Amino acid sequence: MTKMQQEINEQADILAAIYEKNAKTLDALRDAYKSHTITHICMAGRGTSDFACVYAEYLFGVYLGINSALACPSVLTLYGGKPDYTKSLVIAV
Repeated sequence: MTKMQQEINEQADILAAIYEKNAKTLDALRDAYKSHTITHICMAGRGTSDFACVYAEYLFGVYLGINSALACPSVLTLYGGKPDYTKSLVIAV
């Protein structure tokens, strides 16, 4: 078995453990979304984490009907922009 196959086979157990460890936080996020206090999602990742964010964009759009986008860090760090993240869920991967 290759390392990739081994990691694929471990995904279900790992995701279950992640959910169990973070259930309260995930439930709070779900409740915030359902109460409409979250209106969009902004994600930041680099390398393969960035690809995970792109995949998450589709999941959020298809299953939650909520807009999401990748962050543009240079807007803050280089250009001095001040994006409004009110009612946003910001995720760093």
